[in-house]
Amino acid sequence: MDPDRKELLEKLGSYYGTAAVNGFPEALPELYDLDFLDEEPLKELVKEAGLIDV
Repeated sequence: MDPDRKELLEKLGSYYGTAAVNGFPEALPELYDLDFLDEEPLKELVKEAGLIDV
């Protein structure tokens, strides 16, 4: 079963948020952009980050 959009957003939000507060402010625009992504690009980002296999 595929993870739902809310779960994907939470995982990526945590990932980019952690990066931003740990010295990588470049992650902040990514946080903003998450809400505007369609399902497939969102899944691709999660996969690239190695957070979940979708």
